[in-house]
Amino acid sequence: MGKIKFLKTSYLKRKLREGIVKLALLDYKFLKSKKENKNVLIVTMDALGDNIVKSRTIEILAEEYGKENIYILCKNKWKTLYEMQGYKNIFVDETKWNVFYKIKLYRKLNKIGFFKVAVFNHSSLPPEERYIYSGEKYDMSEPVDYILEKHIILLNKILKRKLTLEEVKPDIRKYFPEKKYENIISIAVGTAAYFKTPPYSNLKLYIEKLLEKFPNKKIILLGSGDKQKRIVVKLKNEISSDLIIDLVDKVDLKEVMQIIKDSDLFIGGDSGLYNIAFALNKKIICLHWDSNKSAWEHNFNNVKILKGNGTEKDKNEKYGTPTLNSITFEQIENAVKELGVLK
Repeated sequence: MGKIKFLKTSYLKRKLREGIVKLALLDYKFLKSKKENKNVLIVTMDALGDNIVKSRTIEILAEEYGKENIYILCKNKWKTLYEMQGYKNIFVDETKWNVFYKIKLYRKLNKIGFFKVAVFNHSSLPPEERYIYSGEKYDMSEPVDYILEKHIILLNKILKRKLTLEEVKPDIRKYFPEKKYENIISIAVGTAAYFKTPPYSNLKLYIEKLLEKFPNKKIILLGSGDKQKRIVVKLKNEISSDLIIDLVDKVDLKEVMQIIKDSDLFIGGDSGLYNIAFALNKKIICLHWDSNKSAWEHNFNNVKILKGNGTEKDKNEKYGTPTLNSITFEQIENAVKELGVLK
C-alpha cells in the first residue's frame, strides 16, 4: 500500500512552500489594495488544451476591459500561447519553482492590484489563486456536461450576460494567416496519459490504412516526450514510406499549430493537440477513451468522436481503455466520409 497523501515528501514540501509564500504575503492579505483600476487577472494554471479552449472567453474579457488591462498568470510553457495572441502582461509560475521566486512574483501581482480576478479552473481551484488578495474573485467550479458551459457561467458572473456556446467557442485561425503545408494529415501519436493513448498495434494499423486510402497525402506525426519518440521510431522502422514525416519534439509549439491549421484532417486522442485542432476549426477525428459522456467531447459538425464497443478482451496492460482500443479503421473510414475529406 502506498503512503498516505499527507505523509508523502512531495506533499509536505508543497504545503511548506505554500505556507512560506502565504506568510510572506501577510501585509497584502490584511491591507488589501484599494486601487481604482480596470486591471483583470486571468489565473489559468492548467494544461495545453485547457489554455487553448479558454482563448475566446479571455478575448471577450479583453474586449470588455481593454487588452492592456488583462493580466495572465499561467505556466511557463504556455506563455507563448498568450504572446501569440498579443497579450503583454504575462506572468508565469510552476508548482515546484523556487519559493523566493514565488514570493517576488505574488508580491508584484498584489502590488499591481486588480479590479477583478477570473480563475479559469476547469477542475479544482489552483493554489496560486490563494496568493492574490485584491479584486473580486470569480471561478468556474460548477459541474457541467460540457466544458464550454463553464465559460458561459463565468462570463455571466462577471459581465452579467449569458452568452451561447457558439460565442465562446475558441477560434485562433487569425493568428495563422498564411498556409505553409499542403496535402497533409496530422496525427497525434499519443497523449500525456497512457489510458488516453491507443496501443501501438492500433496506431500502426490506422497509419497503414490511411497510406492506402490517401496515397497523395503526407502523414505528419506530432507529439512530445520520450514515450512518443520511441513509438515514432518503431513506426518508421516498421512502415516503409516517405509519406510519413516524424516531427515529434522536432518543432516548437507554434509550428505544431501551423501544421495542424494546414492539415486536411487531424486524428488524435483526447489531448492538447485535439483541442488545438478544435480551436483551428479543423476536420477532426477524436479517438476517445471514455465509454461515458465526457465534458471534453466537442460535438460540433467538424468533429467526429469515435468510441469502440470495448469488452474485457480489449484491455491492454499499459495503453488505452477497452473503449479506445476497440475503435476500428472502418469507424475512421466512415468518419472520413462524413467529414468530406478529399483524396
